[in-house]
Amino acid sequence: MIDLKQLEGLDLADLMAGAEQEEQSELSAVSRAVAAQFIQDLRGVFAEILRGREHLVLPQLEELLRSLTRLAKASDDTPQIALLQELEEATATYRERQARGSGRASFLDCVRSWLPRYAEMLGASLGGDLTKMVDYEDKDLPLFQELEDIRGIGPARLRRLFAAGLTHGHHFEGADPDDVASVTGLPRALAAAVCERAEVYRASKHTRALASLKHAHTALTEVLQSRDLPDFIRAETQARLDRLDQLHAELQRSFEAS
Repeated sequence: MIDLKQLEGLDLADLMAGAEQEEQSELSAVSRAVAAQFIQDLRGVFAEILRGREHLVLPQLEELLRSLTRLAKASDDTPQIALLQELEEATATYRERQARGSGRASFLDCVRSWLPRYAEMLGASLGGDLTKMVDYEDKDLPLFQELEDIRGIGPARLRRLFAAGLTHGHHFEGADPDDVASVTGLPRALAAAVCERAEVYRASKHTRALASLKHAHTALTEVLQSRDLPDFIRAETQARLDRLDQLHAELQRSFEAS
């Protein structure tokens, strides 16, 4: 049975307000958990813009921002709303300038400064994980091992490249050194050296892949020619040879096209 004395002095409005605040806090937590998943998409947008494919990713970015803003407003998450609207405004400005062939560098610079502030806003539990996503922390990345040989490239600048999502050779395909400099804060000459080395690395990966396919083809051909194999094994081996030929041709065309 409820002891009515325990209810004396309690304000019903305060109780309701407390319940509403608790519910709002839960909504905010959900909103920020969803927002945390957005960071990887943003890093992908970085790379695509650097490759001159902003026409493909800006609609995706704008839709993500609209969805996240609606969710943040529903949970009355004022700090998140402010940051999302900041990026929405920067994206809209870029849209306007894009038709005149300008605005890309300033947009990339804006996003580069926005990302760590957004991760910090999400808090320790979510923001900590996001910090790891955008912080290099001596990760074992083959491209970065190549870039370390460039004079002027050390852990701090590799960290900037990592934060921008520029972690593999194909991320630099067709990239403008001016844009790389803007999004990473690297000096323009150093950004140009990074782009050049990344292209050499990408080309060497293609060459190694082609050589690997050729080696596999040669090995299977020798097996097929040197052994008395049952018909079903011979047929399976020949099918694999044909597939290797197809893969080799596709990879060669891809390399020549790029």
